[in-house]
Amino acid sequence: MLYKFTNDEKRLLKKIREAVSSTENDSELSFHYNPTYIVLNISEGCNLRCPYCFAGQGLYGAKKPSWMTEEVAYNTVYTALTKYHNIRGIKLFGGEPFMNIRAMRGACRAVKKVSQNNPNRSITIASVTNMTILNSSLIDLIKEYDIHFTVSIDGPKLIHDQYRKFANGKGSFDRIKYNLDKLSEHMILPSGFESVYTPFELELGLHYEDIVDYIIQEFNAPWVYVSPVYGWFSSNEKEKELQFANQLYSDVKNAYYKYALSKSLPKKRLANDVIRKLFAKSNKVYWCGIGQNSFTFSTDGTAYPCYVFLNDRNNWKCADSIDSLSEDSIPKSIKDRLTTGQARLHSECSDCVLSNICRGCPAHSYISTGNYSAYDQVTCAYRLGQVAGVLSKYLEVFPQNNL
Repeated sequence: MLYKFTNDEKRLLKKIREAVSSTENDSELSFHYNPTYIVLNISEGCNLRCPYCFAGQGLYGAKKPSWMTEEVAYNTVYTALTKYHNIRGIKLFGGEPFMNIRAMRGACRAVKKVSQNNPNRSITIASVTNMTILNSSLIDLIKEYDIHFTVSIDGPKLIHDQYRKFANGKGSFDRIKYNLDKLSEHMILPSGFESVYTPFELELGLHYEDIVDYIIQEFNAPWVYVSPVYGWFSSNEKEKELQFANQLYSDVKNAYYKYALSKSLPKKRLANDVIRKLFAKSNKVYWCGIGQNSFTFSTDGTAYPCYVFLNDRNNWKCADSIDSLSEDSIPKSIKDRLTTGQARLHSECSDCVLSNICRGCPAHSYISTGNYSAYDQVTCAYRLGQVAGVLSKYLEVFPQNNL
């Protein structure tokens, strides 16, 4: 590993953490069951064949697609919202969720019912879509229930169509652009865009910042998240992986150096996400809140900590349905694994400068390697680059003479 912080960046990070963090119960390993967010995996199938898809073209290891019924969607959401009053968000996921408008409608009806009975309770409905499917019924549903949807697009047409293809091999960029234009005619805009960054872009001379700029300019994106591809390199390609990781670190650091005080709202939002992590009060941070704060429900209504674990259902099942889900229903083996989901508890991460504030996805690593850890050379370079970029800008603008 070559990418690393400068001494001044390390000192500034240490100074920030010492000033804002609390060490109370810092070493405690405990399971905190408090559902605040649920994901409905309403479509376990997809109309695209993206080669890097963690869900295996949306099937999650199954031999054929499956779809959540409108009844299961309604009952799952309604019961969750009435059972757990702290839930403030619902995500409709897949596969491709827009392939299952019936389940979308069921979930939305449940949210509306609960909101009518509790007018002061705000519940957000969100979704992530490849935006290749659009019709008048979907448009009406998005408008009626104010669905916040994020569009997956990998940048310019040449890059996007390299990976995001239909089953017949045709690229999907033109279809997405057409559908976004149709939505614009109805005064509907995506909440944001997500993109996967691969070595292919680098081979074409397109760096991280170029993809961010393109999406903001081409689609007037209010928010954009470009993340590095996971699991791209094989076990015998460690040198190539390291080269890509170091280039990514440099590119991301340079980008976030500019974003830290940018006048562009989407770029400022990216920097603000990093700043919130830097100033988080707790030192005992889980990589994510799966299985404690958030749960996923598969097409048949079964509860799991995260949709990524639908690739290994037997080992991660929490309950048969929302009706039976409780802290006691979750097997001890799952709780034990989830409570180790902190960077500082893993040998490959314990000495990292971000070990107390790192956010990541241990589920991806578990499915790929069997190790419940968010460590990955490429994604770690990405996270470190984000923080280093923000710190380097603040060191320049606000000199720390007494570091």
